[in-house]
Amino acid sequence: MIGDANGDLDAAKSNGVLFFPVIPGKEDLSWKRFLNEGLEKFLTGKFAGSYEENLLIEFRRSLPEIPLWERG
Repeated sequence: MIGDANGDLDAAKSNGVLFFPVIPGKEDLSWKRFLNEGLEKFLTGKFAGSYEENLLIEFRRSLPEIPLWERG
């Protein structure tokens, strides 16, 4: 699954599927990364594990502590 929100990640994990994050503010870079490396890793069975975990670390770091819609 590809997504750009924490809810997308939650949905992927609750359904037992891999997740490729689109990093907020780095959308173009994320899609290039998907096309240049992520897709091949997925197709060759090398996506799960450390590759996905490193993507998720970067994704989680990019998310604000308080979402924009919850700010006053």
